[in-house]
Amino acid sequence: MPNLNDQARRLWDKTTHLMANDEARASFLQEVDKDKDGKVTAEEIRAQADSNQDGFVSGAELERLAIKAQAGEFDKSTIKAMAQAANTSPHLVLFEVEPEPPVTEETLSASVDALSESEAETPAPEPAPEPAPPPKPALRAWKAAEGLTKTEQSFRTSIPYSPDALPSRQIEALKDIKAGVLRVQEQVGNSCGTTSLSMLLKYHQGHTLENTVTTIDKYIRAKGKLEIALPTGLKSFDIDGYTAPRDIVDYANSHGMRAGLKNNASTSELKAYLDKGVPIMCLTDWNFEAGSYDKPAQAKPDGKSAHWINVIGYDYQNNPQTHKQELYFTIANPHGVIQQVSESDFKQIWSKLGLSVGGKQIDTGMNRLFVAMVPRDSEAKIIAPNGTAYRAGAISIPTGSDGIKGWAAQKGSEVMQKAGEFQQNLANRSSQLATEASSGYDRNGVLGALENLWKGDPKEINNLREIAKRGGVETKVQIINELLEKSSNRSAFQQLVYDILKDVPFGKDFNQLLAGIDTRRLASRLENDTQAGKVLGWIAKSEIDATGKTGPKFEAFSTQLAVNNRDVAIRAFLKEENVVKGKLFHAVPASLVRDAVNNLTTGITTAGEQTAIYDLLQATSWIQFEQVMSGLNMANLASEMDDDAQLGNLLGWVIELGTKTGNWQHTSEILNQLSGVSEFTRADNVLGQALGAPNLQTKLSQIPVHLRSRMIDLMDDRLRWRTPEALKALEKLQALR
Repeated sequence: MPNLNDQARRLWDKTTHLMANDEARASFLQEVDKDKDGKVTAEEIRAQADSNQDGFVSGAELERLAIKAQAGEFDKSTIKAMAQAANTSPHLVLFEVEPEPPVTEETLSASVDALSESEAETPAPEPAPEPAPPPKPALRAWKAAEGLTKTEQSFRTSIPYSPDALPSRQIEALKDIKAGVLRVQEQVGNSCGTTSLSMLLKYHQGHTLENTVTTIDKYIRAKGKLEIALPTGLKSFDIDGYTAPRDIVDYANSHGMRAGLKNNASTSELKAYLDKGVPIMCLTDWNFEAGSYDKPAQAKPDGKSAHWINVIGYDYQNNPQTHKQELYFTIANPHGVIQQVSESDFKQIWSKLGLSVGGKQIDTGMNRLFVAMVPRDSEAKIIAPNGTAYRAGAISIPTGSDGIKGWAAQKGSEVMQKAGEFQQNLANRSSQLATEASSGYDRNGVLGALENLWKGDPKEINNLREIAKRGGVETKVQIINELLEKSSNRSAFQQLVYDILKDVPFGKDFNQLLAGIDTRRLASRLENDTQAGKVLGWIAKSEIDATGKTGPKFEAFSTQLAVNNRDVAIRAFLKEENVVKGKLFHAVPASLVRDAVNNLTTGITTAGEQTAIYDLLQATSWIQFEQVMSGLNMANLASEMDDDAQLGNLLGWVIELGTKTGNWQHTSEILNQLSGVSEFTRADNVLGQALGAPNLQTKLSQIPVHLRSRMIDLMDDRLRWRTPEALKALEKLQALR
């Protein structure tokens, strides 16, 4: 594969020449320049190239466009790069008109002389010929734009990125990050794991509070001492920010992503993900003492430099030492730099991660480990470097525990994971109060009220409520976050948080308020189920009003409810006024509904959880229901549902879905479960309820014959009493034979 950077540079040089001298190309660009501003943007190229009108430009479409522009000699790698620009950077200027040469005294004098000579040589006038058609407007010369040449570095086989580093802990510098372009961040302290994770979350979601380093740190990174039992005895050593692979996966999975990890991976697997536009986190031992921050060459891993980085692309370059083409990876290093690392150097630091404990090297069992993630919304688009758009749901992600097996790997993961347990105990509230004080709040403001509240003065609850009413969104966010940070879960605190949220009108203010709150923590703190359900409804309305679908704030809150088996809260959400009136539940991703059902069926499923599952499925649209069903074990779900009427209705929905799609797998699974039940009356009750549904009365003949026969067998036993509904259903099925 050619070096795309060199190819691009040669192409732009060639294009500058061709565009300036070839009438066809100049004519083509002049035609593409719809607004006649002398600039051709990626958006204008896309308008010409997107032949199937799907909103994306594929490499094949751009190749056809190159032929149309009589530029068939454009190499394929560059064509792919231009497709990436068209899909991700619509305002990028690709070509622009050459400026007219300035008029000087010399050129003016030369023109006058030439005119004089022409007049002197002009013969006597002849009779005027027939009038000629008006001349075509002169074609101006075009050249490659400066914006294109400046950003060509990012157009390798990589996701779009900006090489300008951002400070990882300065919210103001990060708040404008949009999804679709990776912004490299610079870590503070030993926070490479959370900084790398933050980069990927922002790449997929844009900026939110939950995907900032300061928030992620609170959950999965800390400092402290850790004691673990090794085969050599009990060892104690300092923990300074090790971030466990499992914690990274868990955090991503609870914040809008579908994430997993793999041990003992290969560089081919990295390339396969990058080809689909999926950047990945890799755990390395980047020996900074022996190597350098720029390159890990000759840096023998020492067990002291565990370092997370993001691999965002690859290409083939000429190795200056070997003078041969070699695979190079593009690295977004949380030290705030984009780097090119050869495959051989990368493998050295990526393989066989060890930890140095007490002067001895402990093999963690983690070898060539990576974490991959895509949005949980299965319909989300992932744009590959060649311009192809993939559905997130079509991209396979390894399971969260894949490869972390065996004693060494298990212990290595635990060493890093247990570090997070120190975080809650090490939270420094005095630092938070100092920050508030420096923000301009006096003793009679938020800071003073909170201090009095912590001392036990109940009157300060009302005082804080009034301060929140008078203050702006930032004041409300500050009060809520401080109350959520407090380990105590007094009902008065929770009521205050709920009241503050209720007071804020929907729209810009509520969206801004949500942006400043960790909704996962909010869900865990609001112990009143009715209130928690209503708040989830408000979050849904806010995000759907803004984007047309629920987003990461809703997912973080709802996932926390489902994981904690908050069935009453989930039912309260489904009954919330805005949810019912606006049919907002239909905008919830089916994958999120499926995850909620799976979480609620984990372990022993209570009657309340069964009802919540039933209500969730009943609230779906047919499109959602089909997608939810695709990932459920119906036999297991049927065995967990004790209510015959609910299971009967569910079977009725599944049968009706079969008549719409021709997929009868789930119907068969429920019948299998009913066949194994010792109580005969359950099959009668369930089938009677299902087949008696009005919507199915004209569709019974569409049920496959073998399934109808199984239903008859389950009900056709004259030795036992049957419900009237079962008898009617049995008669109808027998009549179809």
